[in-house]
Amino acid sequence: MRLKNQGITILVSTPYMDEAKVCDRIALIHNGNILKMVSPENIVYGC
Repeated sequence: MRLKNQGITILVSTPYMDEAKVCDRIALIHNGNILKMVSPENIVYGC
């Protein structure tokens, strides 16, 4: 939390949603293109 308060950004790359849900924003990227950037609460889980 101290890094966030200092305005430092941390980039996390993970395929696991349980890890991603602790982030402030999630970017879904395909072939280097950002498809969508949302908060973890706004991710729609699909099959």
